[in-house]
Amino acid sequence: VFRRSSTTNFDLWVVPSSGGRAVPLLRTPIANELDPDWSPDGKLIAYSASLGGNTDLYSLRLQSGSAQRLTAGRAIDCCPTWSPTGRELAFTSDRDGTLQIYVMDAEGSNVRRISFEGAWNDDAVFSPSGDLLAYTSRVNGRFQIRPISKAQLSRFFIITYHQIRPPIRRCIPTPIRPKYGWI
Repeated sequence: VFRRSSTTNFDLWVVPSSGGRAVPLLRTPIANELDPDWSPDGKLIAYSASLGGNTDLYSLRLQSGSAQRLTAGRAIDCCPTWSPTGRELAFTSDRDGTLQIYVMDAEGSNVRRISFEGAWNDDAVFSPSGDLLAYTSRVNGRFQIRPISKAQLSRFFIITYHQIRPPIRRCIPTPIRPKYGWI
């Protein structure tokens, strides 16, 4: 699944795993759908959608085609990523004034902030076992990858890397949006 630009907005498209042509999955003329992520069981897609000037998180049930709004409010909530169990989503939000990482239950409840340093945190990803969560953080002008333990919320180590694009204050579509994985 990926986002594709039309003349007026971004929509979600899918390509069969066996190959073939891309087909529209979700096309909403008055919204931008971004940041799609498959659930581990393949039954849901979490995504962000900008509707009426506000960006919130949604979950699309593939079998029925029904979407459920997971977050609501004036904050920008974007960049969802599933936990390996599919029971939680990590995401980026500016609900406390700066871009921070949050985790919530898959149906949108039990939202909790897990990053507390820096003014720009984004691109969260769970480890395959789900016991660690890593994200990009800008602290003192330097971008770093910060892994934290979900169990203890304690930082283990910091890996500094060089950013290839200027920092952004909001989650916006960009062709060079890094996604990280575990080795």
